[in-house]
Amino acid sequence: MGTNNKIFEMQTAAIRYELGDHHTYEFVEGIIPWAAAPEVKAFSATSPMYFCYFDPESAREFKKAVDDLDAYITAEGTFDAVMGFSQGALLASTLIARNEKQRLPQPFKCAVFFSGGVPADYDALSLGRLHGIDLTIEGEAISIPTTHVWGSKDQQWPGRAFELSKVCSPRVRTIYIHDGGHEAPGSKSKSAVTSVVHAIRRTIDQAIITQ
Repeated sequence: MGTNNKIFEMQTAAIRYELGDHHTYEFVEGIIPWAAAPEVKAFSATSPMYFCYFDPESAREFKKAVDDLDAYITAEGTFDAVMGFSQGALLASTLIARNEKQRLPQPFKCAVFFSGGVPADYDALSLGRLHGIDLTIEGEAISIPTTHVWGSKDQQWPGRAFELSKVCSPRVRTIYIHDGGHEAPGSKSKSAVTSVVHAIRRTIDQAIITQ
């Protein structure tokens, strides 16, 4: 929330560079204007507009964002993987969890979540209610290979990325916790970038093996 696709492109530049040039990326912009998030202040000079994918207080908007993402994938796909940060990770994980529950084909073979949150219950969104899936009821909500990256000093969404990791299959789940906050590690932390790249490569390898 309060960022844009150009900022995410810059935030992940070091990671994508280390992953190599045999991957291609599409950066999907939010559509709702929003105040700039604290972690993007360093990019404020180059990014005058900030967005979110949905109002976090609106179940209707959240559901529409999930449906819109599904429609985008259908129109523009196929995609091997999704990489999301913060609300983007929340949105993508909600779509994946919905398809898992409804036994629909998965839109991605694997997922990379930076500072994410627990997927919303899509059925509840359809009824106008806004709450996360209940692990005690749903069990394992996401079975595709996943990478989870979050900062030990995250003050915006403390604990939420860990809760997201808990609803993903531990058999194909890779976690890396860096020393920063609500952010994706960048060029200023080369060791963190290297560790994230290793985690993502492991997830990609698991996706290939489990096809």
